[in-house]
Amino acid sequence: MANTVRRTLIQASLETRSLLQELQDRLPHLEYRETKYWATFRSKTSCRAVVQLNPQKQRIRLFLSLDPSDDPQLQPSPSTDTWGDRFRSVFYITGENDLPTAARLIIKSIE
Repeated sequence: MANTVRRTLIQASLETRSLLQELQDRLPHLEYRETKYWATFRSKTSCRAVVQLNPQKQRIRLFLSLDPSDDPQLQPSPSTDTWGDRFRSVFYITGENDLPTAARLIIKSIE
C-alpha cells in the first residue's frame, strides 16, 4: 500500500522525495501520510494534522499552525481563507540544511 500512496504524490523530484524521506526519519513519532497533492504529519494520538506539506520540484512548503511571530524563519501563510486560519505560517525547505529547522518547527507546532 505504501508504494501506491507514494506514486500519487504530485510531481516530486528525486531530491524532493529524498528530503521528504529524511524528514520522516527525523520524526518517527509522528504519522506521515501522502495524498495526490499534499503530505501530512499527524500526532499518533490525534487525528488532527500537525503540518501540511506541499512538495514541489525544487522545495517543500510546510504549512504550520504556529503564529509567524513564533520564529524568525516563519512567514505568514499566503492563504486568506479558512486554510490560512488553521495554518497561519509557512516555512520553505529548499535543501537538506533546512531539515533541522523544519523538524524543530513541526515539533513546536505539536506543543
